[in-house]
Amino acid sequence: MTKLKRKLRNQKGASLIFAVVVMLVVVMVSAVILIAAQSNMSRAKRNQEEQQAYLTVSSAAALVADTLTNGKIYFDVGKATEITYVYSTRTKQLLRTVQGTTPTFTTPEADKLDTAYGYLKADGTPVTLADNPVAKVAAKCLSVMLNYESASAATTKENFTMVLTDGDFSQTVVGEMALDTSYNLIVKLHLDNSGANDPNYYVTMTFNYLAGSGENTPYELMENFGSSQQPVESDPVKTIGDTETTEVVTLTQYFKGYFTWSRENMEIVKGTTQAAGGAA
Repeated sequence: MTKLKRKLRNQKGASLIFAVVVMLVVVMVSAVILIAAQSNMSRAKRNQEEQQAYLTVSSAAALVADTLTNGKIYFDVGKATEITYVYSTRTKQLLRTVQGTTPTFTTPEADKLDTAYGYLKADGTPVTLADNPVAKVAAKCLSVMLNYESASAATTKENFTMVLTDGDFSQTVVGEMALDTSYNLIVKLHLDNSGANDPNYYVTMTFNYLAGSGENTPYELMENFGSSQQPVESDPVKTIGDTETTEVVTLTQYFKGYFTWSRENMEIVKGTTQAAGGAA
Protein backbone atom coordinates (compact mmCIF):
# COMPACT_ATOMS: atom_id res chain seq x y z
CA MET A 1 0.00 0.00 0.00
CA THR A 2 2.89 2.31 0.86
CA LYS A 3 4.53 1.61 -2.49
CA LEU A 4 1.25 2.37 -4.30
CA LYS A 5 0.97 5.71 -2.51
CA ARG A 6 4.56 6.58 -3.42
CA LYS A 7 3.92 5.77 -7.08
CA LEU A 8 0.78 7.90 -7.16
CA ARG A 9 2.70 10.84 -5.60
CA ASN A 10 5.71 10.37 -7.83
CA GLN A 11 6.03 13.06 -10.48
CA LYS A 12 7.84 10.81 -12.97
CA GLY A 13 6.10 9.98 -16.26
CA ALA A 14 5.67 6.27 -15.60
CA SER A 15 4.06 6.94 -12.25
CA LEU A 16 1.66 9.47 -13.81
CA ILE A 17 0.57 6.95 -16.42
CA PHE A 18 0.03 4.39 -13.70
CA ALA A 19 -2.13 6.85 -11.75
CA VAL A 20 -4.22 7.61 -14.81
CA VAL A 21 -4.78 3.89 -15.44
CA VAL A 22 -5.85 3.37 -11.85
CA MET A 23 -8.32 6.26 -12.11
CA LEU A 24 -9.73 4.86 -15.36
CA VAL A 25 -10.21 1.48 -13.73
CA VAL A 26 -11.98 3.10 -10.77
CA VAL A 27 -14.22 5.12 -13.11
CA MET A 28 -15.07 2.05 -15.19
CA VAL A 29 -15.89 -0.03 -12.12
CA SER A 30 -18.04 2.80 -10.76
CA ALA A 31 -19.85 3.11 -14.09
CA VAL A 32 -20.55 -0.62 -14.18
CA ILE A 33 -21.91 -0.49 -10.64
CA LEU A 34 -24.12 2.50 -11.49
CA ILE A 35 -25.41 0.89 -14.68
CA ALA A 36 -26.18 -2.35 -12.81
CA ALA A 37 -27.97 -0.43 -10.06
CA GLN A 38 -29.97 1.54 -12.60
CA SER A 39 -30.85 -1.65 -14.47
CA ASN A 40 -32.00 -3.31 -11.25
CA MET A 41 -34.12 -0.27 -10.40
CA SER A 42 -35.69 -0.29 -13.86
CA ARG A 43 -36.34 -4.01 -13.62
CA ALA A 44 -37.89 -3.60 -10.18
CA LYS A 45 -40.08 -0.76 -11.44
CA ARG A 46 -41.13 -2.83 -14.46
CA ASN A 47 -41.99 -5.79 -12.23
CA GLN A 48 -44.00 -3.51 -9.97
CA GLU A 49 -45.88 -2.08 -12.96
CA GLU A 50 -46.59 -5.56 -14.30
CA GLN A 51 -47.81 -6.72 -10.91
CA GLN A 52 -50.03 -3.66 -10.61
CA ALA A 53 -51.43 -4.26 -14.10
CA TYR A 54 -52.16 -7.90 -13.30
CA LEU A 55 -53.86 -7.07 -10.00
CA THR A 56 -55.95 -4.32 -11.59
CA VAL A 57 -57.19 -6.48 -14.46
CA SER A 58 -57.80 -9.41 -12.09
CA SER A 59 -59.85 -7.16 -9.79
CA ALA A 60 -61.91 -5.94 -12.73
CA ALA A 61 -62.50 -9.54 -13.83
CA ALA A 62 -63.61 -10.47 -10.32
CA LEU A 63 -66.10 -7.58 -10.26
CA VAL A 64 -67.54 -8.62 -13.62
CA ALA A 65 -67.85 -12.25 -12.56
CA ASP A 66 -69.47 -11.30 -9.25
CA THR A 67 -72.03 -9.09 -11.01
CA LEU A 68 -73.02 -11.70 -13.58
CA THR A 69 -73.00 -14.82 -11.36
CA ASN A 70 -74.22 -13.49 -8.00
CA GLY A 71 -76.94 -11.16 -9.22
CA LYS A 72 -79.75 -11.02 -11.77
CA ILE A 73 -80.64 -8.71 -14.63
CA TYR A 74 -84.40 -8.22 -14.49
CA PHE A 75 -86.81 -6.63 -16.93
CA ASP A 76 -90.50 -6.33 -17.76
CA VAL A 77 -92.15 -9.22 -19.55
CA GLY A 78 -95.56 -9.41 -21.16
CA LYS A 79 -97.16 -12.81 -21.79
CA ALA A 80 -99.94 -12.57 -24.34
CA THR A 81 -102.28 -15.53 -24.89
CA GLU A 82 -105.30 -15.67 -27.18
CA ILE A 83 -108.54 -16.66 -25.47
CA THR A 84 -111.53 -17.72 -27.56
CA TYR A 85 -114.95 -17.24 -25.96
CA VAL A 86 -117.79 -19.32 -27.35
CA TYR A 87 -121.31 -17.95 -26.74
CA SER A 88 -124.78 -19.23 -27.44
CA THR A 89 -126.21 -17.18 -30.25
CA ARG A 90 -129.71 -17.63 -28.88
CA THR A 91 -129.21 -17.15 -25.14
CA LYS A 92 -125.99 -15.06 -25.29
CA GLN A 93 -124.58 -17.16 -22.48
CA LEU A 94 -120.92 -18.23 -22.38
CA LEU A 95 -120.65 -21.88 -23.35
CA ARG A 96 -116.89 -22.44 -23.02
CA THR A 97 -113.47 -20.86 -23.38
CA VAL A 98 -110.51 -22.10 -25.40
CA GLN A 99 -107.05 -20.87 -24.45
CA GLY A 100 -104.26 -20.76 -27.01
CA THR A 101 -101.36 -23.14 -26.42
CA THR A 102 -98.57 -20.91 -27.75
CA PRO A 103 -98.25 -17.64 -25.80
CA THR A 104 -96.31 -14.69 -27.18
CA PHE A 105 -93.74 -13.05 -24.94
CA THR A 106 -92.92 -9.37 -25.33
CA THR A 107 -89.98 -7.51 -23.81
CA PRO A 108 -89.25 -3.79 -23.48
CA GLU A 109 -87.96 -1.98 -26.50
CA ALA A 110 -84.22 -1.34 -26.61
CA ASP A 111 -84.63 2.41 -25.98
CA LYS A 112 -86.38 1.75 -22.63
CA LEU A 113 -83.27 0.35 -20.97
CA ASP A 114 -83.19 2.72 -17.99
CA THR A 115 -86.87 2.34 -17.10
CA ALA A 116 -87.63 -1.29 -17.91
CA TYR A 117 -84.41 -3.01 -16.77
CA GLY A 118 -82.68 -3.29 -13.41
CA TYR A 119 -80.30 -5.38 -11.33
CA LEU A 120 -80.89 -7.51 -8.24
CA LYS A 121 -78.02 -8.30 -5.88
CA ALA A 122 -77.61 -11.78 -4.42
CA ASP A 123 -79.60 -10.69 -1.35
CA GLY A 124 -82.45 -9.41 -3.55
CA THR A 125 -81.61 -5.72 -3.18
CA PRO A 126 -82.53 -3.83 -6.38
CA VAL A 127 -79.83 -1.63 -7.94
CA THR A 128 -80.33 0.89 -10.72
CA LEU A 129 -78.28 0.23 -13.84
CA ALA A 130 -76.61 3.63 -13.54
CA ASP A 131 -74.87 2.39 -10.38
CA ASN A 132 -73.48 -0.77 -11.96
CA PRO A 133 -71.74 -0.38 -15.35
CA VAL A 134 -71.33 -4.14 -15.82
CA ALA A 135 -75.03 -4.82 -15.23
CA LYS A 136 -75.93 -1.92 -17.51
CA VAL A 137 -73.91 -3.22 -20.47
CA ALA A 138 -75.29 -6.74 -19.94
CA ALA A 139 -78.83 -5.34 -19.91
CA LYS A 140 -78.03 -3.34 -23.07
CA CYS A 141 -76.91 -6.53 -24.84
CA LEU A 142 -80.07 -8.31 -23.70
CA SER A 143 -82.36 -5.47 -24.71
CA VAL A 144 -80.94 -5.49 -28.24
CA MET A 145 -80.93 -9.28 -28.57
CA LEU A 146 -84.45 -9.73 -27.22
CA ASN A 147 -85.81 -7.21 -29.69
CA TYR A 148 -84.40 -8.92 -32.75
CA GLU A 149 -87.19 -10.27 -34.92
CA SER A 150 -85.17 -13.32 -35.89
CA ALA A 151 -83.71 -15.88 -33.51
CA SER A 152 -80.72 -16.17 -35.83
CA ALA A 153 -79.64 -12.59 -35.22
CA ALA A 154 -75.93 -11.85 -35.02
CA THR A 155 -74.05 -11.68 -31.74
CA THR A 156 -74.63 -8.43 -29.86
CA LYS A 157 -71.50 -6.56 -28.71
CA GLU A 158 -71.20 -3.58 -26.40
CA ASN A 159 -68.12 -1.74 -25.08
CA PHE A 160 -67.78 -0.39 -21.55
CA THR A 161 -65.22 1.01 -19.10
CA MET A 162 -64.54 0.47 -15.41
CA VAL A 163 -62.54 2.84 -13.20
CA LEU A 164 -60.80 1.09 -10.32
CA THR A 165 -59.53 3.28 -7.48
CA ASP A 166 -57.51 2.59 -4.33
CA GLY A 167 -56.49 5.70 -2.44
CA ASP A 168 -54.53 7.89 -4.86
CA PHE A 169 -54.32 5.07 -7.41
CA SER A 170 -56.79 5.11 -10.30
CA GLN A 171 -56.81 2.95 -13.42
CA THR A 172 -59.34 2.57 -16.24
CA VAL A 173 -60.15 -0.90 -17.54
CA VAL A 174 -61.66 -1.24 -21.01
CA GLY A 175 -64.12 -4.05 -21.67
CA GLU A 176 -66.17 -5.64 -24.41
CA MET A 177 -69.22 -7.82 -23.76
CA ALA A 178 -70.68 -10.09 -26.44
CA LEU A 179 -74.01 -11.94 -26.14
CA ASP A 180 -74.82 -14.78 -28.52
CA THR A 181 -78.24 -16.09 -29.54
CA SER A 182 -78.10 -18.72 -26.76
CA TYR A 183 -77.67 -15.87 -24.24
CA ASN A 184 -74.12 -16.90 -23.34
CA LEU A 185 -71.63 -14.10 -22.68
CA ILE A 186 -68.00 -13.52 -23.61
CA VAL A 187 -66.30 -10.68 -21.72
CA LYS A 188 -62.87 -9.25 -22.63
CA LEU A 189 -60.91 -6.82 -20.46
CA HIS A 190 -57.60 -4.94 -20.60
CA LEU A 191 -56.01 -1.81 -19.15
CA ASP A 192 -56.60 1.49 -20.89
CA ASN A 193 -52.89 2.31 -21.18
CA SER A 194 -51.63 5.31 -23.12
CA GLY A 195 -48.01 4.19 -23.51
CA ALA A 196 -47.28 1.93 -26.46
CA ASN A 197 -45.11 -0.45 -24.43
CA ASP A 198 -46.87 -0.28 -21.08
CA PRO A 199 -47.38 -3.67 -19.42
CA ASN A 200 -50.87 -5.01 -19.91
CA TYR A 201 -52.92 -8.11 -19.32
CA TYR A 202 -55.80 -9.31 -21.48
CA VAL A 203 -58.62 -11.27 -19.88
CA THR A 204 -61.21 -13.38 -21.67
CA MET A 205 -64.09 -14.85 -19.68
CA THR A 206 -66.98 -17.06 -20.82
CA PHE A 207 -70.30 -17.12 -18.98
CA ASN A 208 -73.01 -19.71 -19.60
CA TYR A 209 -76.63 -18.64 -19.40
CA LEU A 210 -78.61 -20.43 -16.69
CA ALA A 211 -81.94 -21.26 -18.33
CA GLY A 212 -85.04 -20.37 -16.37
CA SER A 213 -88.03 -22.60 -15.78
CA GLY A 214 -90.57 -20.11 -17.11
CA GLU A 215 -92.50 -22.19 -19.64
CA ASN A 216 -89.55 -22.75 -22.00
CA THR A 217 -88.95 -19.03 -22.33
CA PRO A 218 -85.41 -17.61 -22.30
CA TYR A 219 -85.95 -16.17 -18.84
CA GLU A 220 -87.55 -17.00 -15.52
CA LEU A 221 -91.03 -15.65 -14.84
CA MET A 222 -90.55 -14.30 -11.35
CA GLU A 223 -93.70 -12.58 -10.30
CA ASN A 224 -97.18 -12.11 -11.73
CA PHE A 225 -98.16 -8.46 -11.66
CA GLY A 226 -101.71 -8.99 -12.83
CA SER A 227 -103.51 -9.28 -16.15
CA SER A 228 -105.14 -6.88 -18.55
CA GLN A 229 -107.99 -9.29 -19.32
CA GLN A 230 -109.38 -12.05 -17.15
CA PRO A 231 -111.54 -14.75 -18.76
CA VAL A 232 -114.84 -15.40 -17.01
CA GLU A 233 -116.15 -18.96 -16.86
CA SER A 234 -119.84 -19.85 -16.52
CA ASP A 235 -121.81 -23.04 -16.55
CA PRO A 236 -122.09 -24.37 -20.13
CA VAL A 237 -125.61 -23.90 -21.46
CA LYS A 238 -126.48 -25.26 -24.90
CA THR A 239 -129.73 -26.44 -26.40
CA ILE A 240 -130.37 -28.64 -29.44
CA GLY A 241 -130.13 -26.62 -32.63
CA ASP A 242 -128.45 -23.70 -30.91
CA THR A 243 -125.69 -21.92 -32.87
CA GLU A 244 -122.47 -20.56 -31.50
CA THR A 245 -120.79 -17.18 -31.65
CA THR A 246 -117.08 -16.81 -30.99
CA GLU A 247 -115.08 -13.88 -29.71
CA VAL A 248 -111.29 -13.88 -29.58
CA VAL A 249 -109.52 -11.66 -27.04
CA THR A 250 -105.90 -11.41 -25.93
CA LEU A 251 -105.08 -12.12 -22.31
CA THR A 252 -101.88 -10.28 -21.33
CA GLN A 253 -100.14 -11.12 -18.07
CA TYR A 254 -97.32 -8.99 -16.71
CA PHE A 255 -94.20 -10.45 -15.14
CA LYS A 256 -90.66 -9.65 -14.20
CA GLY A 257 -88.14 -11.81 -15.99
CA TYR A 258 -84.47 -12.21 -15.18
CA PHE A 259 -81.19 -13.51 -16.55
CA THR A 260 -78.28 -14.96 -14.61
CA TRP A 261 -75.09 -16.78 -15.64
CA SER A 262 -72.34 -19.08 -14.40
CA ARG A 263 -68.69 -18.54 -15.28
CA GLU A 264 -67.32 -21.27 -17.52
CA ASN A 265 -63.66 -20.27 -17.82
CA MET A 266 -61.19 -17.38 -17.66
CA GLU A 267 -57.89 -16.78 -19.48
CA ILE A 268 -55.33 -14.06 -18.71
CA VAL A 269 -52.65 -13.27 -21.30
CA LYS A 270 -49.67 -10.99 -20.64
CA GLY A 271 -48.78 -8.45 -23.31
CA THR A 272 -48.32 -4.78 -24.10
CA THR A 273 -50.65 -2.19 -25.52
CA GLN A 274 -48.59 -2.12 -28.70
CA ALA A 275 -48.36 -5.91 -29.09
CA ALA A 276 -52.00 -6.67 -28.42
CA GLY A 277 -53.79 -3.37 -28.76
CA GLY A 278 -56.79 -4.89 -30.51
CA ALA A 279 -57.20 -7.91 -28.26
CA ALA A 280 -60.19 -6.54 -26.48
